[in-house]
Amino acid sequence: MPTSHSTQLATAKAIGAAREAMLVEWAAWLGRRQASGSLPDQLVARKLELVLDTLIAMLGPLRREAVLVWRRVMEHYGRVGAARGLAAGEIVEEIQQLRLLLINHIGDTIAAMRPRRSVAVFLRL
Repeated sequence: MPTSHSTQLATAKAIGAAREAMLVEWAAWLGRRQASGSLPDQLVARKLELVLDTLIAMLGPLRREAVLVWRRVMEHYGRVGAARGLAAGEIVEEIQQLRLLLINHIGDTIAAMRPRRSVAVFLRL
């Protein structure tokens, strides 16, 4: 079920408004998870920003083009995870943490939408 342009833009705006808080929480979660500190904090922060900014772009007017970028970003995220010594399941857990943060931070915005639209937005995310 396709989502409307206005629904996607409202979702992108909500994610953008919660962006900084989500980045801080996600980085803190990753920091607690990886005791070894295999990557510098600045690199981790940039990687997380790239993932979240690409997700926001996928809800905007260039979403078709952003899907191609998203795939590359996720491939890169997986390669960096492998270089950090993580198994594929552990990398998936890190992305699942982003999903949980999205639910926590923009869940109210999505819940306020009509049911058909909110389900479509969550399926897209």
